Amino acid sequence: MKAFIGLLCTLLVFPSVFASEKSPWKLVFELKGESDSNVVNDDIEEDSGSDSISRQFKLAMGYKQKLSKKTNVGAYYTYFSKNYLAIDGYDSDIHLVKLKTSHKFDKLKMNIDGIFANSTIDSERFLHLKQLSPSLSYFINKTNYLHGSVSLGKKDYEYLEERSVTQKSISGKYYYMLNGLNHYMTAGIKLKDENAREVLYSYDMLEFKLAYTYRMQLFDLRTRLNLNYRYQNRDYSDEEHWDIGEFRSDKRNQFRVAYRINWPLQLYSELELIRNFNQSNLDSADYNQTKIGLMLGYKL
Repeated sequence: MKAFIGLLCTLLVFPSVFASEKSPWKLVFELKGESDSNVVNDDIEEDSGSDSISRQFKLAMGYKQKLSKKTNVGAYYTYFSKNYLAIDGYDSDIHLVKLKTSHKFDKLKMNIDGIFANSTIDSERFLHLKQLSPSLSYFINKTNYLHGSVSLGKKDYEYLEERSVTQKSISGKYYYMLNGLNHYMTAGIKLKDENAREVLYSYDMLEFKLAYTYRMQLFDLRTRLNLNYRYQNRDYSDEEHWDIGEFRSDKRNQFRVAYRINWPLQLYSELELIRNFNQSNLDSADYNQTKIGLMLGYKL
């Protein structure tokens, strides 16, 4: 809270620092209300079986600096808070820091991202994350664009040490530009390996993603439509689960629709619908979920 008050004072005293579009500083505030048909803690397969409305707050700030014509470095901080109105035990807070460097080689761009995150559940320490992600992007032409990345990470759970994991993943994404960044489609694939201290929680994952983005003008307002689909197949084949007497298997499908409107005075709003269909032979991971959210944001 002290950091937030200090940041607010900075904005009041030095508004020009953030006001310019060419400023290296960026700042975002977002408030969101969301209806959740089935509140869950997906990290530990904890299903409340209850619905609730949540209020959410996000603060994101960053600084990007050019070291040369082709090299940039940046530092970013994000705070996210979610509080449920009708259920206890699922309120969360996340603090995330990202350090980033990038360099362009003609049509090729290289990025290296370092991520550090801490989260709490009901004000109790819950999860610590460290992740390093080098990536390459290649502009084939104005229509086709490729992106590939490798991630190495470590997740430590405060009171569930048996679930702490080391992560390795490799992913690729293809962009097809119908009209530059105003109208495009993407297709992505990811292979991920999670090795937990307790082998019961280790798994290999195959993920596919499809996305469609269309930006348009509506009554002189800039708007954006996003359609997303994600499929995950998680294979827990290292050890039989004691609750079910067999190897656990998860298949997860997610559909998302979001429509954003950019208003005057750097305000924006977004209406979002998410449908999750999770199939598993473990009861706590076998559930469907519907989320409907309305967000209001302000970007400096």
